[in-house]
Amino acid sequence: MGLSIKAWLVLCLLSVAAVPAGVFLGGMLLAGPYAGANGLFSLMGDIYGDALALRPSALLLLSSPVLFAAIWAIALAAAKKLSGARAGGPGH
Repeated sequence: MGLSIKAWLVLCLLSVAAVPAGVFLGGMLLAGPYAGANGLFSLMGDIYGDALALRPSALLLLSSPVLFAAIWAIALAAAKKLSGARAGGPGH
């Protein structure tokens, strides 16, 4: 049921690459163009620089898809375990 290590690594790489682009596009649609000189590349440099400086906001932003997938996998495993415990309970 769970994802393999390879799938988690691919998800990590995709989140690091796709999150800044998603933030850029969302910001462009909602607030206008990014103020940096090079647009998307300036934003990526700012986000990656903050992540390398271990700023929690940048780390959370870049890891958010992986955290979401982990929480989802834990919730599905817990639901499966609970439904299995109910099915094998007394009276069955």
